[in-house]
Amino acid sequence: MKLYHGTSLDRGKQILQSLKLKGNNVERVYDKNHMFPTTDGYVFLANLEKAIYYGNITATLRDYNEFLMVFEVDVEESRLLPDLDEIQYTLKNFGVTDVFKDIDNPTVMESLTVCKSVMVSGDILLERGKSRYAKIVSSFVTNVENNYQSYMETKEFVSLIDHDNEYANRFKKEFIDKIHWNIV
Repeated sequence: MKLYHGTSLDRGKQILQSLKLKGNNVERVYDKNHMFPTTDGYVFLANLEKAIYYGNITATLRDYNEFLMVFEVDVEESRLLPDLDEIQYTLKNFGVTDVFKDIDNPTVMESLTVCKSVMVSGDILLERGKSRYAKIVSSFVTNVENNYQSYMETKEFVSLIDHDNEYANRFKKEFIDKIHWNIV
């Protein structure tokens, strides 16, 4: 199944050097000191929209990068697990439990449908010639004159992440269609 991982430019360069999305021994954006720590040992994947959203958060609020990176990987469905962190922190903590058949035993499909994300135990190797990545202007731009249009588009895109209406859907589709992909 094709899924995506978003991160900052700095972290993306490290991923390209190692040719892997690391689940272990990686500096977490949401580390153990964070209010909502990410569980170690897992790589978190999402649909493209959500990967861009989280990549932008990492680029702007953590690493102060003018670009974010998104990696497209093809993962065997048998490796996919429900994103228990996302379920706990964004749904259970706020009493949103009726969107799952059994909130304490969510399925991968429920996680993908409701949270738009999943997790995979261990590392994910990037396959040369198969895996892809894109470099996208983040909404943290210090030289706005050179990237103003892209900056505004990314800013608008992330603001529309949870919107499902004609304008939002058209804007997100046009944004995604303009992404230039590179082969690993």
